Amino acid sequence: MAAKNNLQKSKIYDMESYKRTLLFQKISPKTTQQSLEKFLSEYPLEQCSVPTNEEGHNKLHAIVKFEDESSITLLMSKRPLIIDEKEVFIHRHVPNQKSSRDNRDVQTLTVSSTANRSMQKSQLQRYFRKYGEMDRIDCVNDNDSVYVIHFKDYDSVDRALLNQPHELNNILVDIKKGDQHLSTVNSDLYESLPKTNNYKEIAPQKKSNLKVKIDPKISSLYLPERIYCVRIKNLPINIDAERLSVELNWPIYNILMGSPTDDDQSPSMECWLKSPDDQEKIDEFIRNSKQRTINRSIIQCEKEEDQLELCRFFRIGTCDKHEDICNWVHIKCTARGTCSRDCPYGHGKGEKTEYSTVNSKLNFSIK
Repeated sequence: MAAKNNLQKSKIYDMESYKRTLLFQKISPKTTQQSLEKFLSEYPLEQCSVPTNEEGHNKLHAIVKFEDESSITLLMSKRPLIIDEKEVFIHRHVPNQKSSRDNRDVQTLTVSSTANRSMQKSQLQRYFRKYGEMDRIDCVNDNDSVYVIHFKDYDSVDRALLNQPHELNNILVDIKKGDQHLSTVNSDLYESLPKTNNYKEIAPQKKSNLKVKIDPKISSLYLPERIYCVRIKNLPINIDAERLSVELNWPIYNILMGSPTDDDQSPSMECWLKSPDDQEKIDEFIRNSKQRTINRSIIQCEKEEDQLELCRFFRIGTCDKHEDICNWVHIKCTARGTCSRDCPYGHGKGEKTEYSTVNSKLNFSIK
């Protein structure tokens, strides 16, 4: 019984997560995670991802999770959105999306009674109008148990799908995106709905020429699992990775040295400890490092998201781009030949190969 309750709670959590996630399609090739986050700066974000290929170019889509669903509703009302001088197509993250043929397909919702019980058009109109304005409702079978609702906005369909289950006058109904039954509808049954002010209108005021088409491959995307690292501040100014590796009992190729800082007129160093394959090690280190000292300096340890993306070409000495131009970070290895073959940092040409296990086993966010 407990296992069943846990499963139900998990499903509820997943659906709540979907409701706070927005998918961006047809984004500009110039858009990066930083530029997208800047565009969305007035909305509280939980996570933002702009997938890229090996050359560092985005894949023309992005996925963003907000802290609150209301941010998505507000963004939908501001369509069309222009990001980096290009109009983008946004839609909610509805699980199990099918491929759409055209605008008409994504703006229709098929509603059927699970018990094959008859329903009235007026019932459907009163119930589903909270999701947006409708053009018409068509009955598609003889016993009035299946209808197709034609909304004016595709977002109305997505909102209805994300708020399942639906029950009309004690009749449990099943809903699906699309008008697969439309070909069987008699043209005599078409009946436009009267205009009313009772609809909850969230459709954009401006007209967009962008073709609306749901890509099922993008709709099945999920945000990548977050990887964390340890950021250490207030290190002695003369410390290096070799010394830290011994002091902290941490693999040298998982230590990233930062530049000297000059906080409060007292110069110090900072570094990052990475452990992509053992995230529990990060938490354990922080728990055991309170009031820890190195050369009489009390170090400050904090957990932060590891967003470092290292250049795999620089790693093997074959990147022909300057570090200011390359899409990925260039960091030289400081182990002086003592690192493992999986070391993700920069080496001279021929010292490491691209066939090293670092690209297949270590989760360093290396592209």
